[in-house]
Amino acid sequence: MWVVQAEATLGVYEYLGIVRGTDLNPHPPMNANGAYPQINAALRNRINDWNRRHARAREALLKCLDPADLIKVYSVRESAAGIWTRLHEEYGQVLNLEYMRADNEYHLLRKAPETTMDDHINQFTKLRQKVEYHKPPNAQANTDGMANLAFLSSLSGLKEWSLFGLAKGANINNMTSAALFAEVKAYDATLNPPKTSTETTSDQAKALYSNIHDQRGGSNRGNHRGGGSNRGQCSQLFIRLFGYSRINELNMRWVRISFYSYSYSRIRVLLFDYSIIRN
Repeated sequence: MWVVQAEATLGVYEYLGIVRGTDLNPHPPMNANGAYPQINAALRNRINDWNRRHARAREALLKCLDPADLIKVYSVRESAAGIWTRLHEEYGQVLNLEYMRADNEYHLLRKAPETTMDDHINQFTKLRQKVEYHKPPNAQANTDGMANLAFLSSLSGLKEWSLFGLAKGANINNMTSAALFAEVKAYDATLNPPKTSTETTSDQAKALYSNIHDQRGGSNRGNHRGGGSNRGQCSQLFIRLFGYSRINELNMRWVRISFYSYSYSRIRVLLFDYSIIRN
């Protein structure tokens, strides 16, 4: 964090190029005769400006170091670029290790089935920020396109998301991460629709079965000529178990035979074959 803050401050005052060694002293070197060439007024102004900025950059670096670090840079104390380079040699390796650790954690993230999509997106975003925090100056920029690919990789263990990634194709590189997250949340909502009732289909079917059983007074032998109310409740129980779409697929005449011709004991055996009653 110190490097980020220092670079930001040095950049504002146009000192960053000096400490990085990219903004060199414009003073011409001595010629073969051991004398400096003629310096005109414009060049003299450039030299004076560079010397002023170098002195201030050097002072800023030395003032922000504690005594232990001052000892480490003592041999290069006259050069702002020398001080900066010495500090990078001392602490740069530590920063690179932190960056590598954060980057590995970022790319190895995988969504667990029990984790909500909102929580997963938040976790992914925090890891991305952690990578940016520890990123060294020469590291490749982590664009939204690259982040989007990493996010889809974090969903790769879930088969229901494989087609989503394929459908995006090359467009994923041109999307902002915010736009991708919005689409992901919308698609996730279709995979996990909110429940409108706390009572499950299994509970409803069990209640209907119990009601039918109680009304028959414990008798398991009925036929289509008795118990009109029971026939209607058997229909409801069948719908609870198989759903309306399943009934539409079946021949309605066969359904009527199932309701009205099956003995109650046979319907009961049929229902008990399903875990919805057994459980």
